[in-house]
Amino acid sequence: MEPIEQSYYTTSCKPDYKEARPLWFYDVWSLLIVLSEIAEWKPVDGAFQDEPELLKKKLERGKTVMDPSWKSAETAEIFKYGFGFLDKDRHTLEQLSWRDIKHFYDKLCALLAA
Repeated sequence: MEPIEQSYYTTSCKPDYKEARPLWFYDVWSLLIVLSEIAEWKPVDGAFQDEPELLKKKLERGKTVMDPSWKSAETAEIFKYGFGFLDKDRHTLEQLSWRDIKHFYDKLCALLAA
């Protein structure tokens, strides 16, 4: 079986986010995954045999980084905020105003700077 083409960085764990057109929340997902790799100082293994394996890895990573015992409570708070925000349904995320999106990024940046 050949590894699947979908990237670990491209979309969230939600199946309804598998669309070719890029949306702002795809960028947030990618940012959070890259931040988790930096915090761990280890990239996620990118060889996935199939879609269920990829989904499992994404869910495991999300669970790991939101656990205060992984790095720290402060680090977990960053990921809880980011992934928690992305946990909204796709329609809600698509309908957010520029102001709502900016507020999200402002708070995320404040958490990162703390």
